[in-house]
Amino acid sequence: YADTIKALRVRRLKLGAAQVPAQLLVAVLRALGYSRLKELTLEDLEVTGPMPPKPLEATGPAFTTLSLRNVSWATGGAWLGELQQWLKPGLRVLNIAQAHSLAFPCAGLSTFEALTTLDLSDNPSL
Repeated sequence: YADTIKALRVRRLKLGAAQVPAQLLVAVLRALGYSRLKELTLEDLEVTGPMPPKPLEATGPAFTTLSLRNVSWATGGAWLGELQQWLKPGLRVLNIAQAHSLAFPCAGLSTFEALTTLDLSDNPSL
């Protein structure tokens, strides 16, 4: 199935208005790791259940842009670190809007080495 996903010419994908188990979200990210996808937007999404154990290496996609709008996570404040471990390095633009929690522990985050733009402007709680 990797060849089929590689053959798709999709560069941008928007997923939203759903309640998704964390296991399913990770499975989708792993599948997208074979794609040419550069931009992912998650909007109005509720991620339920615990994230799977940390992979030995990132198996998800190598996005350049990730946008999260009104996404809630069952894991609470640790969500960004848990999501980050499934992404390959190279993220340049990170937009987080209407976040339910922006209080994540720094110890749980790695450096976004290629990040040039971080937009947290649409978060009334800041």
